[in-house]
Amino acid sequence: MLGAFRKKEGKKSDMEHMLILKKNLQRESKRMPSEVQDLEHIKERLEEISEKLSRLHERMDFVEGKKPVPAEKDGVKKARIKKVIESSLREHGKLTAYDLGQMLSLSRTRCSEYLKELERAGIVKGTTTSRKRYYEIR
Repeated sequence: MLGAFRKKEGKKSDMEHMLILKKNLQRESKRMPSEVQDLEHIKERLEEISEKLSRLHERMDFVEGKKPVPAEKDGVKKARIKKVIESSLREHGKLTAYDLGQMLSLSRTRCSEYLKELERAGIVKGTTTSRKRYYEIR
């Protein structure tokens, strides 16, 4: 009789432990999505801060007189085309590489290459809207 009573007590305490574990798991599962969102937010903030730091380092190098590594000299034709692209962007505002290619009788790919070089030089700013990339003078 006493042995049966102890078995019931053992089962009862096991059930209580199981219920406590279940409640703890439910609490943790409710807390997890917010923690995941917090981690994503922290990751985004770290990326923003990293970008700002790199821009600050570039500015400090410029102020200290450390100029960026000089790029290869452009040929006469390339320099002329880049000037025409700049003037077209000043005249028309925002344009895509395709639009510039149509205006200058160049391929879209070649215009994209010139625009990327101008963007790296800080002359042109590119923004993406849906699938199109628009360029404008800074």
